Amino acid sequence: MNPTRTKLLALVGPTASGKTQTSLKLAVRCNAEIVCLDSLLVYRGFDIGTAKPTPAEQAEIQHHVLDVVDPVQEFCAYDYCENATRAIATILTRQKQVLLVGGTGFYLKALEYGMVGAKTVPTAVRQELTAAVQHPVQRAALYEELQQKDPAMAKKIPIQDTYRLVRALEVLRYTGKPYSSYLEKHAPQSPWDIVKVSVVYEASALKERIQQRTQDMLKLGFVDEVERLAQRWPNQAKPFQSVGYAQILSYLHGELPRHALEEKINAATWQLARRQRTWFKQVPGITYLDPIESSETFLTFGHS
Repeated sequence: MNPTRTKLLALVGPTASGKTQTSLKLAVRCNAEIVCLDSLLVYRGFDIGTAKPTPAEQAEIQHHVLDVVDPVQEFCAYDYCENATRAIATILTRQKQVLLVGGTGFYLKALEYGMVGAKTVPTAVRQELTAAVQHPVQRAALYEELQQKDPAMAKKIPIQDTYRLVRALEVLRYTGKPYSSYLEKHAPQSPWDIVKVSVVYEASALKERIQQRTQDMLKLGFVDEVERLAQRWPNQAKPFQSVGYAQILSYLHGELPRHALEEKINAATWQLARRQRTWFKQVPGITYLDPIESSETFLTFGHS
């Protein structure tokens, strides 16, 4: 830790690991405000399926970098860094602590190390690529292009990850440079020291939590939420491709039977959780806590 830099506390980890409830308790104890570290909470109207803090929870603790853009607007890691940096500055001027909370590891990396942004890509380029990846043969060809021209990025992006695949290819085609070359240009020094903590569940326990969460979301009206949003916004918008929303859209379009919906959401959520667990395992300096011991230990981290 560098004593000349401001300390921030980050509560990170996979989906369904109880970050929201834990963060509320921690924020109260630490006199903190929460900066969301989540790539989906930024979209207005996408509430149930993103487990967005409720109005009551937001009234209890001030949250930042959520409900920032409409689903058709572009929002990337650079946009996140700009929004989060402003929020952090505001919180610090109020003499309060900053608590970063979420599961988007790429945003944490961008915020911690800084990034040099690639040029803004014209919408037409993005639309062309987005349409192409919807077809399996074209998607395979595009992925092969990425492997040949930006192998470093291809190793990090599975062929199923539509958003990141399109992002890497649009930068490659428009700038003529690999997307990985931009991501490697980190700022020489971060203005913060980020203390990273995560609660760890065994795989079987996390799967049970995911199943319960899916049931709860469906009872809260998840299907109705997606139906309302789908009537208002283009179904190709980025947040509609996320876990839960994509499966419910398939159901609403008649491509998935209702009896299979919950199982499909559970499976997709578990795949997301596995990717998040893998990502955070590669992040240095995270303190991992057992769920039972986390409560008292978080108090120590908050006041250290």
